[in-house]
Amino acid sequence: MRNWKMESAISVLRDEEIKDLFLDVVKVMATLRRKDGCPWDAAQTPATLKRFVLEEAYEVIETIEKKDWEGLKEELGDYLLQVLFQSEIQHEKGRYDIGDVLRDLRDKLIRRHPHVFSDVPQVENLNVKAQWEKIKQKEKGTERHFDGFSMRLPALLASYKIGKKAEKVGFDWDGPERVMEKVDEELAEVKEALKAGDQQHLREELGDLLFVVANLVRQCGWDPEETLRNGNKKFITRFQAMEELAELRNCRFEDLNLEEQEKLWQEVKNMGGVEPTVTPTP
Repeated sequence: MRNWKMESAISVLRDEEIKDLFLDVVKVMATLRRKDGCPWDAAQTPATLKRFVLEEAYEVIETIEKKDWEGLKEELGDYLLQVLFQSEIQHEKGRYDIGDVLRDLRDKLIRRHPHVFSDVPQVENLNVKAQWEKIKQKEKGTERHFDGFSMRLPALLASYKIGKKAEKVGFDWDGPERVMEKVDEELAEVKEALKAGDQQHLREELGDLLFVVANLVRQCGWDPEETLRNGNKKFITRFQAMEELAELRNCRFEDLNLEEQEKLWQEVKNMGGVEPTVTPTP
């Protein structure tokens, strides 16, 4: 069994500095939560902080996509703050503290990597993932594949994960071409529901279509959440380029009729690789 405590790449001096810094931040958080601390911080609850957890996660993703490594340092700190914030609130309730969170995380990482921290033979990358899922399922005491599945995930990410879970037991389309057939089928059903004017049925069919499209992206080897994010960026880039073209021609984009706007769109699209002078804001 490998002694992970002896294998840290961090020097002993840096190791102690990190411990001190971490404890300092924990104490700062506790001070902010006191009655004589910050009124805003003291008033927060796990529920009021939910949106910040999500916002900070997406800001981390954005800096990674921009390859803004200095900015990532700040965003990782903001994300860590959410972990400390939630942990401090639970500590105040007498449930657990950040130490318990860290202990559970350490134990989980060691437990789910027996090929690293025990005498279990090394395994290939794909087998590592299967082993992780098997251990995870055993820990949670679940027998059915979707027991404990979180429906609070962003919808596209949830569709991706649902597809991956179904894939593990062989319940999946046989390649992207088969998924495209399902896309065509679902699109036809959307058209029928739209024609019938049945709003409830239309909403249901649109959900089916979105689910299948998300899994088409998965079958092609990509993450649907990231793929749609790239599509959003492309639209904003082209839209800003249209606005700039309109300005160069001494007119306001919003004053153009739809046909004129569409001509600008096609012009920008045909240029290819057009970048706006203003960076899109998320």
